[in-house]
Amino acid sequence: MYAVVVRETGEPERIEGSEELVQTNVLPRTRRAPGILSALWMTDGSGGTLNVLVFENEAAARAALEPIRSAPRPGFMQVESVEFYRVLAHF
Repeated sequence: MYAVVVRETGEPERIEGSEELVQTNVLPRTRRAPGILSALWMTDGSGGTLNVLVFENEAAARAALEPIRSAPRPGFMQVESVEFYRVLAHF
């Protein structure tokens, strides 16, 4: 398994209120990604987010890198990094 880890920053109060946006726009798009196994969207409450998307194989995770980088985002969010990892364990 492989993962794509996305770090973003933005306006804390707007991020905290964006749960519906993630549920209705981001989640359905992510579910259609080839090879996706699981995903988490998290916030630290102070303007940072950490999103972890787990894929069944390296090719699927690598194929997702550019679409993730170029995905539409609300104006109050900006991408800090999109990184690729090999998963050592998952349950």
